[in-house]
Amino acid sequence: MKVRDTKEIHGKETEMKNILAVFINRNNAIQIMVTALFAASSQPLIAWSMAGLSGAFLENELGYAAVFSNIMILLLALFIAWFADNIKANLLLDSEFELRRQVFDSIYAMPIDEFEKKDSGAYYNQIGRDTQILSKELFEGTLKVIVNGLSIGLIAVLLLYCHWMSFLIILIFLLPLTINNLLMPQKIAACQERSMNTLVGMTVKIKDLLSGFFTARFQEGEKQVSESMHTHFAAAAAAEKQIMKLSNLSGLIANASVTLSQFSGLFVAFYLMRLGMIDFPQFVLIFQLGMIVSNPVVSLINAVISIRSSRPYIENTEKILAGHKYREDFRLEKVCSIKLDDVSFVYPEKQRCVLNNFNYCFEQGRKYLIIGESGSGKTTLIKLLLGTLHPSSGHIYYDRIDQQELSPSEIYHHSAVVPQQVYIFDDTIRRNLDLKGACTDEELLAIISRVKLDKFFAANGYTLDTQISNETLQVSGGEKARIGLARSLTLHKSIVIYDEVLSGLDSQNAELIEDLLLADNERIVIHIAHNSSPGYQDRYDAVVRLAIQNELDDEGI
Repeated sequence: MKVRDTKEIHGKETEMKNILAVFINRNNAIQIMVTALFAASSQPLIAWSMAGLSGAFLENELGYAAVFSNIMILLLALFIAWFADNIKANLLLDSEFELRRQVFDSIYAMPIDEFEKKDSGAYYNQIGRDTQILSKELFEGTLKVIVNGLSIGLIAVLLLYCHWMSFLIILIFLLPLTINNLLMPQKIAACQERSMNTLVGMTVKIKDLLSGFFTARFQEGEKQVSESMHTHFAAAAAAEKQIMKLSNLSGLIANASVTLSQFSGLFVAFYLMRLGMIDFPQFVLIFQLGMIVSNPVVSLINAVISIRSSRPYIENTEKILAGHKYREDFRLEKVCSIKLDDVSFVYPEKQRCVLNNFNYCFEQGRKYLIIGESGSGKTTLIKLLLGTLHPSSGHIYYDRIDQQELSPSEIYHHSAVVPQQVYIFDDTIRRNLDLKGACTDEELLAIISRVKLDKFFAANGYTLDTQISNETLQVSGGEKARIGLARSLTLHKSIVIYDEVLSGLDSQNAELIEDLLLADNERIVIHIAHNSSPGYQDRYDAVVRLAIQNELDDEGI
């Protein structure tokens, strides 16, 4: 047994304390600051330039320098608004790509048993839909909070610069808008949930009554059925009306609040200028700021609501990212033996013992045939050897090291599996045979020749760069099995497991595949088969016959 340094080596490990770290990282921080400052200052700068232009035009002698400088400020404000939009778009797209990449990498780094807890469609949604939602609601929402917070701060500074009263009056008139946008969406959401429950109840009732149409007609119960259904229709309509009323009320309050805040800016500007507390340019500035201040306030509130609504997606994605680990160094350089010591396994949901106190030792350079009827535990044994299932009792040792002490990545590193259904990726032959990219072209061609695929590839004009897939590659089961065998030879694995690779093959292909696997004298070769040709069984170093176990009694194992 060759064992490396026994201390735990973690390799490359990505720590994700918060999903926002993908958005606000070292590279993005400067871009976020620039984007926020530019986007937040564009509207206040426009208002400032308007005020400056009004002052320049009111001078006794037209101040061309003042006019020019304020026009430059106006053009600068328009430019930085455009520039901020471009940075924002690139920032959000890059962050979405990075999040999608990390989520995909984390899913592919999962232990097999953890991956199989969900349907692949759930992971597809997390990579595609969820990352897009997080980019839109969390990343963009966070940027909007920063931008609009800065914008409101700049507007407040300019209002205080003009006169404190302008700031106070406009703030007071913005309070109804703020309260409305904070509270009404929650009330509308609660009504929508009740409405959805009502609609679900209505749908269930419709399905029930339509399913019983035959019976109701012969029982002459049309009137009673109709009356019971009308009750559900009325409840659904009432729920929808409640949503409509709240939405309209919210819209009325929002429109009134925006109008009042704009009016308050005009009113306080007139009032202060009439009292001689401000000049005309400051009047224009207060008026302009009163017109625009409601936009960042509403946008800020909506951004906060958007971030809150993304919480379920944040939690699900952070769970995926929390397990994002790469292991590059392992405790074992190679595996010379696998020992099963009193291993038992029970499927709790079936309450059936598949393996009971099973003892065996698989050794390097030897070939084993595992046979048995369906239900005897052949697939379970494979999963136990590969660590995708764990024994209910007993231990599995890799060169005297308990399997539980080894990471899933290390077990996969030492193991190769040739399944019954070999999957062909939509990629080149080179990438299909050697996903890790560990072999030279010469080595791959030698492997192709070794598994007797060279003549087949040559006859079809295939090269290592030929693109193939499950749909385009029309091959027999035997040829697919040889592709799976070729994959197992591209890496220096200690263990190779053949899982029912002969099933569905004609006798000629079955004999060819079995000849190839029996020619392997370097690794631990385990062939799981429902049955095998009697003429080949004598060529294995050992034949292990599994029997179907009895149902558990009340006390279990």
